[in-house]
Amino acid sequence: MISANTKGRGVSPWFKTTSSEYGALRPTSGSSPCTYHPLSQAFSKDLGQCGMYRDNSFNTSLDRSRVQDCPNLQHTL
Repeated sequence: MISANTKGRGVSPWFKTTSSEYGALRPTSGSSPCTYHPLSQAFSKDLGQCGMYRDNSFNTSLDRSRVQDCPNLQHTL
């Protein structure tokens, strides 16, 4: 009594998910929004053209050893 889904796992009919219950019903006029207000994609378009910000500032801090200066390993001797 287990059917297969797209991911290859079995789906039990006794334990349905909320999304499957929601998707089983056709949309009605009461459940659909009256208006649609899309967001501007200007930021995403600019990011796609120029790329992410890259910080090229001068680094003056000292490099720490990943083994000796690990905060979890301090004062363990």
